[in-house]
Amino acid sequence: MTIYSGRFHACLAEVLRWEGGWSDHPRDTGGPTMRGVTIYRYADHMGYARPSRGTQAWERIKAELRRIPDATLHDIYHRWYWQAMRGDDLPVGLDLEVFDFAVNAGHPVAIRHLQRVLGVRVDSDIGPATLGAARKGDPADLVRRYTDSRCAFYRACREFPTFGKGWLRRADGVQTAALQMIAASSTLPPDPLEPLSIWEQIILPPIPDADAQAATQGRASAGDPLTAGQTVIGRASGLAGGLGSAQMGVEVASAASRARAPGGGIDPLTFLLTLAQSPTFWVVAGIVASAAYVWFERKRQSRIL
Repeated sequence: MTIYSGRFHACLAEVLRWEGGWSDHPRDTGGPTMRGVTIYRYADHMGYARPSRGTQAWERIKAELRRIPDATLHDIYHRWYWQAMRGDDLPVGLDLEVFDFAVNAGHPVAIRHLQRVLGVRVDSDIGPATLGAARKGDPADLVRRYTDSRCAFYRACREFPTFGKGWLRRADGVQTAALQMIAASSTLPPDPLEPLSIWEQIILPPIPDADAQAATQGRASAGDPLTAGQTVIGRASGLAGGLGSAQMGVEVASAASRARAPGGGIDPLTFLLTLAQSPTFWVVAGIVASAAYVWFERKRQSRIL
């Protein structure tokens, strides 16, 4: 089983929230798509020749794509998008922005927009100059400027009348999530690339309702974009703040982000298993358990006396 970085896992969960389930829109140039993976990308990854519409190969690969296993889905996202735009090397928050746009429009397009925002040579390849400029800039400012560049790209697309509303909603929602990641990372300990535990690797985001129909064109589900105060992350941070621990608040927020379902709710099992990886969680749990023990012991002794 491949081990991915925690940052990849967190960013992928956000991308899949917008990608939805199965889509086969006649105006989608990517063709049939399952959870953001197009029939052409799936064929490339599996080593198949790219099929032509209406052929037996097309129908066979289409049916296979619709049943794509989670492990294959993750491999595709990691190989063709995350590694291509060097997600683990970009600053937190900006990694999500570029990753999501790479999935939505192709990694060469996403990288070119990043290089224009950074003011470096535009060559569709992230090298030392691009990474150096990204690390020197203010992450939140770069995220906002990248979103503006992304939205300008969408408005210039001929498919904008069909998919534009969903594209812009997606860009706004991803920006909100990226800014929250930046805020959370400022109080997190170093080494954000610590590999996930075996439990986190097998607890994957659930397949959303196919009616979401987000697909590669970014057709997000109906409703206004989430604001920081309305998201699961925001609510989780507020709840944890009541415990009097800023670090615990960040880790609860991070666990809530990874466990977030497409509809905005939290998968309880994923949330608990993710939170269980937090050292701070066990410290707080130990303090609470110790306090409870002392309280019960005093009650017992008072009864004896």
